[in-house]
Amino acid sequence: MIHRMSPLRLALPVLAMCLTTPAIAIEPAPAPTMQDEGESRAKALEIIDRHIEAIGGADTLRKHTSITQTGNILIPSQGISGPFTFYNRAPDTFVAHINVVALGSPKTGYNGSVGWGLSPMMGASLMEDRELRDMQMQADYISVLHTERYYEGISFEGTGEFSGQKTNIVKLVDDEGSETTQHYSVESGLLVGTVSMQGSPMGEIEVSTELMDYKEFGGVLIATKTVQHLGPTDVEIIVESVSYDKIDDAVFVLPPAIQALTEEPEPAAAP
Repeated sequence: MIHRMSPLRLALPVLAMCLTTPAIAIEPAPAPTMQDEGESRAKALEIIDRHIEAIGGADTLRKHTSITQTGNILIPSQGISGPFTFYNRAPDTFVAHINVVALGSPKTGYNGSVGWGLSPMMGASLMEDRELRDMQMQADYISVLHTERYYEGISFEGTGEFSGQKTNIVKLVDDEGSETTQHYSVESGLLVGTVSMQGSPMGEIEVSTELMDYKEFGGVLIATKTVQHLGPTDVEIIVESVSYDKIDDAVFVLPPAIQALTEEPEPAAAP
């Protein structure tokens, strides 16, 4: 979850229910400088491992089994802001509450098998296909340790720049051929940006994400400011508090409207 990126990526299924924008144009990544695929893959994994060490190390990541984050979501261009709470528990349960009246105070979640969204503007819905696959990966509590589980193609794409920083570029390709480009700071080793296609209720959306202001919570560095570019709209997530306390089971219970969608309809009575 947050150990791979930031909570903003997890919030995208919620925000996409309320924001429909054209895709942002992104320059293609530079051509690989290494011709040997095995060498390129090894270099990419080395860069990812450096990030893992930079944020606290695998042992520290595994030490915690639940996390609650609170803060604020801002959409400056629309004058929209409001608080959020994200809950995540190992191995893969997640719930987001976004208390923004202008967006209908939407919620989204994943309980280990069902991905869902709930909003007064869009109603209740179950995630499918790419949207569900994205949520499954994003709800993985320590997905940063499971890169090879989710991506068949992992390659080093050379160096470049992202938000004014010199970066090592890693390209990830899943089993459907969808690509994610990650930018890791050459100086710190931290993940500072990504470009990818994200599943949403509106279909696939191309998004560019900046991660910044890493701070330490419980031995783990977390990006406390994230800016996601969705076409002409920028969405900011500011994390203000992080807790690793146990989360009540009731938080992850499916809302009644979602439970109704998961129940198989009664067979029609015989005439």
